Amino acid sequence: MIYHDDCMNGMQKQGDSSIGLIVTDPTYGISFNLNEWDVDVPSLDVWREAYRVLKMGRYALIMSSARQDVLALMCKRIEDAGFTLSTSPMLWVYKSGFTKSTNISKVIDQRNGCSRVVIGKKKSGIGSGNTYAFGSDNKGGSDLVDISLPCSEDGIRLDGCYAGFQPKSTLEVIIVAFKGDIEPPTQYQEKQSQNISNTFVFIPKPSTSEKLTSEYGEKHPTMKPIDLMSYLINMYYVDGVVMDPFMGSGTTALACIKRDIKYIGFEREKTYYEYCMKRIEHFSKTLYRGNQQ
Repeated sequence: MIYHDDCMNGMQKQGDSSIGLIVTDPTYGISFNLNEWDVDVPSLDVWREAYRVLKMGRYALIMSSARQDVLALMCKRIEDAGFTLSTSPMLWVYKSGFTKSTNISKVIDQRNGCSRVVIGKKKSGIGSGNTYAFGSDNKGGSDLVDISLPCSEDGIRLDGCYAGFQPKSTLEVIIVAFKGDIEPPTQYQEKQSQNISNTFVFIPKPSTSEKLTSEYGEKHPTMKPIDLMSYLINMYYVDGVVMDPFMGSGTTALACIKRDIKYIGFEREKTYYEYCMKRIEHFSKTLYRGNQQ
């Protein structure tokens, strides 16, 4: 079950040691796209509640930015709440495009009142898994953008030049937190001891079909792929209910549905909660429908 509620309120209604696994993608504290909900990492009180409801000897798998300042703060609060962080993290690695940048040649042509000739179309970088430079005519969520030729002398000279051209991070950290003192071996740890490459999880970012972009547009800016959450659950799930305090677009719930595992989650933002419920309704028709708390 997913509740339209703040995670603190939701977790306070859960019993002590009632959750078998926590898999969550909380706020990163990097003010992503200037969103107000991402100005800080979750508070110490949030992680204390998560620690209380988690069963002894079980894990919490927590997504985080790889940026050192927010990663350090996230780990400190999780550890101060009582969790043990003696296990190496996992790293989700994915292909990425480039942040939107200004095509200087196009700007100059526009200022000169020159009309560029469109010679074709290409895929935009967002969600495509390819590397493209964004032009001023790229709307961000479009599948195709124009390919045009410069039409002024300065435009031709500066064709291919971009301002604010900075690559995005291509990895995110998965913090592995444990409730207890002595960690039992898991499928992941056994594989990791055999091959260090298992630290890196290579799974593509969600496709437009997984996001339901054609039906609802780009509703959640930091959605994680179903295959990623499924992988984490496969590695660390033992029994009981899986909880996601920051349900967002519902990916953890969909991964649980796939495995016929009970789940519970909370989402404070109404827009994301409604989108989450639409995704669950849509994908429950094709995924194996599991039990819900």
